[in-house]
Amino acid sequence: MLKKKSNAPIVLVHQYYLDGYKNVNPNIKSGHYLTVGSVKKVADEHQAYLYDTNGKHFTKWWEPIGTGKGKKGTLTKAMYEKNLSSPNPVFIY
Repeated sequence: MLKKKSNAPIVLVHQYYLDGYKNVNPNIKSGHYLTVGSVKKVADEHQAYLYDTNGKHFTKWWEPIGTGKGKKGTLTKAMYEKNLSSPNPVFIY
């Protein structure tokens, strides 16, 4: 499991594209770094355990990873869209 490591991956996402953020404004500047705690496979789908530690609250949940450019509600889509609108790296390990 990644959560037992000291160098877990961190991803920059456009929150609008994740189901964990149902009421986020689709503003292109809306972004946040999340820590990936672990990855699991459920049926034919991989999921990432995400940690949001923005200082105001601590949230954790499972999110489908997806593939390629992804579809709404997947980590790949949230990372892909943020990559289009930000000069910051979307994946840090």
